[in-house]
Amino acid sequence: MRAIVIDSESKGLKDGCNKTRTAHAELRNPKISVFNNFPKPSVGPTDILISVRACGVCGSDAAMVSTDDTGAVLYPFMMSSFIVPGHEFAGIVVDMGKNVKKYWPDLYLGDPVTAQCVLNCGFCISCKIGEFDHCANGDEIGFTKNGGMAEFCVVDMRHVWSLQPLVYVNEFLQADIFLAGSLVEPHAGVFKAISESRFQPGDNVLVIGLGPIGLSAINVFRALGAGSIVCCDPSERRRHIARTLGASFVFDPLCLQIYEEAMGATLGSGTKIVFEASGLAERNWTEIRRLLEEGPHGSQLIFFGQSKIDLTVNPQPFIQKYVSFSGSHGHTKVWNRIINLFAARRINPLPMITQTISIDEVPSVLPSMAHDKTQGKITITNFEGVKDATRV
Repeated sequence: MRAIVIDSESKGLKDGCNKTRTAHAELRNPKISVFNNFPKPSVGPTDILISVRACGVCGSDAAMVSTDDTGAVLYPFMMSSFIVPGHEFAGIVVDMGKNVKKYWPDLYLGDPVTAQCVLNCGFCISCKIGEFDHCANGDEIGFTKNGGMAEFCVVDMRHVWSLQPLVYVNEFLQADIFLAGSLVEPHAGVFKAISESRFQPGDNVLVIGLGPIGLSAINVFRALGAGSIVCCDPSERRRHIARTLGASFVFDPLCLQIYEEAMGATLGSGTKIVFEASGLAERNWTEIRRLLEEGPHGSQLIFFGQSKIDLTVNPQPFIQKYVSFSGSHGHTKVWNRIINLFAARRINPLPMITQTISIDEVPSVLPSMAHDKTQGKITITNFEGVKDATRV
């Protein structure tokens, strides 16, 4: 089969081990290639083999092939040195293990499905108390287990979700089901962050950064009944998508002050939730702090973007106004809710997609994402490309 492969040099890994939990410290000089004869995955007793029809390209994927001046991989988390990336994908069931029907009798060949990328072990303390995102022995599809940037991907049935509810959405063509399915993952991560915050229906919110995560935040806030949704991003293209998705007020933070615009858009009441999705909170920290300090009682900052610089904090707002910070990493236990919101037409994720590409374009597109901050979501939809006699 055809597949994208990232092959990195390992600096500190033991012989026979290609997985690390700190890629930036141990992996170097990644190379990205299209393999025409990559082995098709085998199917275990509870596995489902998915023929991938759409796979989103994420900023995390771009970080896996980007390096600092020393050649160290920029991606800081769990990663294997030889890996098929892709953790936002959807497709159809083409094979299943002998035990799948026993536990999932209404799953059939040809059914549309997606799969969550966080693979929990089920045995550690975190798993036993239902905190699957914090599994001590976990793997991640597209990072430590081969992912969706390939013609086929195999996933244990515990982590596969049916997209059958989307079949009955009149606005969706068949291809749209897979595009929407590939967008469940970013929405699930955002939904978890917001649902575990202090957000209440009717609250005014601010979204900083309108990449795919920020755009997903607009969709989730709207679906959950936010008041004014104020957004900012330097890219006019992304601001246009935000308006299409239903943002109340959109502006360029390089031209206008975040505090002034957020307060003006809410008639002076401020925003209860600040959702930081740019990964560059340090650039706007003075404005963010002022919003939290002078905004509604109990305001909250949700860190979703991966800021890498220490930020100074005045403890008084935490004491006097019950301001809080929160972060979020993971998305288990909410995938069915996102699929239901898509099916109920409460969220239409498709306007987020600004470009569809073939698998052959990935080696050039992926590195460019480190510099091009104007796209919404880029999605792979053509996995066959040029036919090759050696293709499995």
